[in-house]
Amino acid sequence: MFTGIVEECGKIKRVEFRSGDRSFRIGCKKVLEGLKLGDSVAVNGICLTATKIGSDYFDADAMNETLLKTTAGKWKSGYEVHLERAVKAGGRLDGHIVQGHIDTTGVLISRHKISETSYFEFRPVGHYPELVIPQGSVAINGVSLTVSEITKSGFRVALIPHTLKLTVFDKLKISDSVNLEFDIIGKYVSRINNIKKKSKITEEYLIEKGF
Repeated sequence: MFTGIVEECGKIKRVEFRSGDRSFRIGCKKVLEGLKLGDSVAVNGICLTATKIGSDYFDADAMNETLLKTTAGKWKSGYEVHLERAVKAGGRLDGHIVQGHIDTTGVLISRHKISETSYFEFRPVGHYPELVIPQGSVAINGVSLTVSEITKSGFRVALIPHTLKLTVFDKLKISDSVNLEFDIIGKYVSRINNIKKKSKITEEYLIEKGF
C-alpha cells in the first residue's frame, strides 16, 4: 500500500524488451534506502517489484497487461517518474490509500494558473463519473491529489508550488497521458450500489413475502 506522497523523482535509465514484457532500470537515490529485493515501489503510481538493486538504481519488470493499461508502454530512456516505497505498518498516512493498481489512463486537456495555484484538467479514458467527486481523492501518476472541480470532459485538480517543485507535473504538456487510480473506498461503495441495483430483493418484495 502507498500514500500518494512522492518521495523523489527518478529517471528511466534503460528499457529492456522481453517477449511482450519489459524491464525498466530506474535511476534514483532516496527510495534505495532500506530497499530489498522483492519490495514494492510505486513508479508513476504503478506498483512494481524491485528485481535488482544497484548503488544508484533498481530494476523492475512490467508485464504486457500493465504496459497496455498504463503509460508504462510509452516509457523511454530519460523519462522522469514519481517514486514511492510501500508504507510501513504504523507509518503516517499523509495522502490517501493508494494500491498501485491503475484503473485507467487520462489525458491532460487544459492547464492554467491563478496567482500561485496551477489548475490541471484531465479527461479519463472510459466512463467513471461515480468515482470522481468534488473534494475527493485521486492518484495521478502516483500523486495523491484532491479533485477541485468536475468538468464536462473530466475533472480538475489544483496544485500548489510545493507540489509542482517535488513532482514532474510542471513538465506535462497538453495531450500527455497520465495514470489514474481512483479512491478505493469510492470503488467499494460504487460496487455495492451496483449490486443493490441489480438485486431483485426490494422492500416491496419483502413485504409481499411477509417479512
